[in-house]
Amino acid sequence: MSSPLLDYLDNCGAHCTPCAPGSPFAPAVSIPELPGWTVVPRELVPGAYSALTNPSYRSQGWAPNAVVLHGRISKEISAEGLLDAACTEPAALPKWTEHLAAREPWNGHPSLFVEGTYEVENLSLFATTRYVIVDTAAGQFLTQLTVTVATTTLDDLHVDVVTFNSALSIAAG
Repeated sequence: MSSPLLDYLDNCGAHCTPCAPGSPFAPAVSIPELPGWTVVPRELVPGAYSALTNPSYRSQGWAPNAVVLHGRISKEISAEGLLDAACTEPAALPKWTEHLAAREPWNGHPSLFVEGTYEVENLSLFATTRYVIVDTAAGQFLTQLTVTVATTTLDDLHVDVVTFNSALSIAAG
């Protein structure tokens, strides 16, 4: 499956290998386990570092989720170039409407935060994604946190969305 981010990595002759929690030398990434949210077994979300869902707000066979992707980039590449590519990722979502895109460092690391809405079938979704590039002695890593809730539940889950995004932790490995 192609995407602007994967295309950029490919054009740089690089790839991103997913890390699992506890991977040696990789930064540890975490988000809080908020009340009402449950951990999704890793085998149900292949390639994800971690994932949470809130089954109390399940609707139309879909439930709110917070998914962390975290991987080691095979060689050092331009963080700004990677974030440029990431900036165009959400546009591939059906009927994407961007509300906010901000490039500000996240705890000293190059970062991009994107927020908007999109539609899947008859479901209107609100999503936030933060991309963070972390350089360590062991290499360069890409962390992506995406939190998605139905727009009809945003009033109830807004504090959770903000909490996940503000409490994202990336500790050097």
